[in-house]
Amino acid sequence: MRVAALSDIHGNLPALEAVLADVEREPVDAIVVAGDSISGPWPGEVLERLVEVDALVVRGNADRHVLDADGGRGDPEAALSTWCKETLGADRIASAAGWPVSRELDVGGLGRVLVCHSTPSSDEVIYTRITPDADVAALLGGVEANVVVSGHTHIQFDRRLASGLRV
Repeated sequence: MRVAALSDIHGNLPALEAVLADVEREPVDAIVVAGDSISGPWPGEVLERLVEVDALVVRGNADRHVLDADGGRGDPEAALSTWCKETLGADRIASAAGWPVSRELDVGGLGRVLVCHSTPSSDEVIYTRITPDADVAALLGGVEANVVVSGHTHIQFDRRLASGLRV
């Protein structure tokens, strides 16, 4: 099974289209998105495109901010979240509200893969390729997968913890 992993689209339709064009050239069995899809300039178009390609999407912190927006316009982030929520409309908000905070899938050659935005218990924790193994292991404590796919930091890395967990 081949899986394309995307994350942190932030409502950027042209960037999503460019990535999906690459994905279409490679035979994949699934597309997973590790959160932060609908907060940005084209929230509705991005959501619709993800539905079209049958992506398995999890909710990120920016998605949560859009879903929880209450009309507050006091700071730029709140204003963006409110605008995105209004732009999406009730039906698309209901669709995005159904995104889980994590999901698992079995991937041949990798085993059980957990997809989340940051960790299964937080969509805001930051860890990177240089965060000590013990700290990452503590953040991902209880994960019973072979691989964790996450986003949030906007920096790609691939590492294996001392426990054998691949992140």
